[in-house]
Amino acid sequence: VRRQIYREIEILRRTDSPNIIKCHGVYEKPSGDIAITMEYMDLGTLDSLLQKHGTFNESKLSHVASQVLNGLSYLHAQKIIHRDIKPSNLLVNKDMEVKIADFGVSKIMHRTLDACNSYVGTCAYMSPERFDPDTYGGNYNG
Repeated sequence: VRRQIYREIEILRRTDSPNIIKCHGVYEKPSGDIAITMEYMDLGTLDSLLQKHGTFNESKLSHVASQVLNGLSYLHAQKIIHRDIKPSNLLVNKDMEVKIADFGVSKIMHRTLDACNSYVGTCAYMSPERFDPDTYGGNYNG
């Protein structure tokens, strides 16, 4: 767990994008507990928003998807792979700005062609090729 926290801190410090949650500070208590202060997203997670209000119309969904894809594009340009994109890891504010959060299982690639040989993330949101590479187009390497 500590390794995941330190990875998350490193990624948050390295990123600067309107589609990635901002880290304002990291505080470690003498007991070893770590607190990360991040920008406030007053509507909470996309998951809780969907549970409260139901599905989005096409226009709103397009707005959300565009922001998430811009965030992923930025991360990939920085050689960061999130590996657990799902509604509960997307934070939303009153202006419907959507930001990617929770980098605990993310990976920082050191070379462009590095393979990612571990299967982490949430099963319900994984692509089919991660479960059945023979049927869905080869070996997973992300």
